[in-house]
Amino acid sequence: MAVEPFSTSRAVGSNWGVYGEDVMRPLSNLSITAGLRIEQEHVSSNGFTPFDPSEEAARYLDSVEGLDCGGGQCTVLAQQNFIGYEDVLGSMESIQAQLANGIQLRASDDLTSQQSWTHLRTPDNIDITNTNVAPRLSVAWDPWNDGKTKFTVSGGRYYDKIFLQIPVAEIEPVLVTNQWDATALYGGVPYLIYDPSFSFSVVDRNLKTPYQDEYSFAVEREIWEESSISFRYLHRNFKQQFQDININQIPGDYGRCQIQTAPTIPFIIDSPGTGTVTDPYTGHQYQDTDPGNGDGRLDDCVGRGVQGSVDGGPIGGGGSSSVTLQEADGFADLYVLNPAWQDIFKIGNYNSQKYDALIFEFVRRQYKNWQMEASYTWSQAFGQGEDFNLALGDDRSTLQDEQGYQSYDRRHAVKINATTVTPWGVRVGGSVQWQSGLPYSILEQNLSFVQTPPTYGELDRQYQPVRTIYTTHQRNDQRNRSYWNVDAKLVKEMNLPKGMNLQLTAEVFNLMNSDTYIVYNNVLNQGRIINGQADSGRLFGRQYQIGVRLAF
Repeated sequence: MAVEPFSTSRAVGSNWGVYGEDVMRPLSNLSITAGLRIEQEHVSSNGFTPFDPSEEAARYLDSVEGLDCGGGQCTVLAQQNFIGYEDVLGSMESIQAQLANGIQLRASDDLTSQQSWTHLRTPDNIDITNTNVAPRLSVAWDPWNDGKTKFTVSGGRYYDKIFLQIPVAEIEPVLVTNQWDATALYGGVPYLIYDPSFSFSVVDRNLKTPYQDEYSFAVEREIWEESSISFRYLHRNFKQQFQDININQIPGDYGRCQIQTAPTIPFIIDSPGTGTVTDPYTGHQYQDTDPGNGDGRLDDCVGRGVQGSVDGGPIGGGGSSSVTLQEADGFADLYVLNPAWQDIFKIGNYNSQKYDALIFEFVRRQYKNWQMEASYTWSQAFGQGEDFNLALGDDRSTLQDEQGYQSYDRRHAVKINATTVTPWGVRVGGSVQWQSGLPYSILEQNLSFVQTPPTYGELDRQYQPVRTIYTTHQRNDQRNRSYWNVDAKLVKEMNLPKGMNLQLTAEVFNLMNSDTYIVYNNVLNQGRIINGQADSGRLFGRQYQIGVRLAF
């Protein structure tokens, strides 16, 4: 939930640019076009003074070095080194106002402790100014100077802009995640324990304008009257693309796992030196390659809560009581750097992608009552530059898995469009398409505990967000099947008295009635299977359409 049910955000942007272009013809069959564009953009908004959780964590660990953290010393040092939320009590009042009447909130001990933190977020302005220089160059050459052959080479840089949704993100209401126990009663009145974790977004103050470098090569030849063939190669390199990354949660290697049989037994212990180590959950043996306390691989010791008993006996028998113990869940453990926050999403220029395409095309212009355009395209789009607001980049334990084919990557596409006019004055047209399938990912999604590092001592915080991993350790490594689509159209025009014109049309879409199954979400523009459940659909069946148009 947001701590404020209603809010107003405002950001301002301005852009200006100047450009010049010159066309030079050193030869009658050679044309060179050179251009330069200089532009500047400025965006501004209210925000908060940025802070770096990793720097805060380093200062805190330096301050507690050599201490046993008894008597709340670590908590006091945390209040001096970490920046907390400035309106903890106000968030409780806001959430209370959004609940049904008769349900009361009670603050948890952790929430009460956060009210005494002395270092809090402070207001700040976002002012970003970028000056960008974009050169352009293209060359066209007709080697035989007969107007039938053309070679073209072009290249240039094209800047986009910082759209205002990005600076506004920093002043949006803080998000609250809370787990409720709706059965609790206090004095006969329903109540909920308010034990929130806070999340917000921050904008990189050095944010740059995203851009693409593009170059292409093309050759076109007229092979007979009103008919030509062409070949084009296109390369686009998208750089400085926007992405938000969770800078408050990082994976780590603090030791080796230990099965927890009681709450007092740690789930992770030091693993000094090197040698053979056994995974207690799988029995798999591996080599400890870290001479320090780590074991040479990312920790996966917690994440899933399991029920146990305080004395190891059957729950409910002989005085045994139930407790929640921790065990590995297949998700690399994430450690929270600043314990006052669960997520801190930093929006920066973290993403990039590349697009390459080869295009073969035949064009027959309208001549002797028929025309046609046919093309084959081979293309590849690779990178991690999808929408900046997707979950990509949020989990830093999966960053290496996110580099892969883009969701719009379609390797092969054949398209044929043709029309002809019959002796009876009826125009007949049709289109045939064959396309290879789009990629999709296989994901596993579940609640998984994240906590402060073991080195934080008594400063123990634990959250349970929804985590997502790539089961195959690679994004978009699956591929939908290819499919055909055939459409047809008939058009008959008739001239009526008094200058009127009547046009009748009949169209058939998906003539072959294909119902190809496709794993793809048309809203999110990506394909995925989460926990075995696919975002999918089928091509719509054959459709008919009849139209009448009267012009007068």
